[in-house]
Amino acid sequence: MLRVHDGDTLTLRCPERRFKLRLRGVDAPEHRQPRGRAARRALAELLSGQALRVTSYAVDRYGRVIGDAWVGDRELSMWLVERGWAWCAPSAPAACHTLQAQARRQRFGLWQDDNPEPPWAWRKKHPR
Repeated sequence: MLRVHDGDTLTLRCPERRFKLRLRGVDAPEHRQPRGRAARRALAELLSGQALRVTSYAVDRYGRVIGDAWVGDRELSMWLVERGWAWCAPSAPAACHTLQAQARRQRFGLWQDDNPEPPWAWRKKHPR
């Protein structure tokens, strides 16, 4: 791994190439958004010194690979949601939404705030 950009995007290096990976099925707070740096830090700490296994599915309009990643048997997207550092995409499996509801009830991560603003709403208010 080369870099954690935010709570759901990494730059990775494989023997044959370097690429950005956008974790599938979740949306973490943006870097400048409240709790964004904390989400990035949590993911960076989990990944520190660890080997990743990645399955890719597509490439988005920004050229990022969309995929799933694991550290051992821990799937990163589900871990982020379980710890309260990301929202599930509407199309995510039911298990993701169950983990999100549990994290919200337990006030983990971004759910420490009363009404955390979803990243898609924040991006609309703060276009680049």
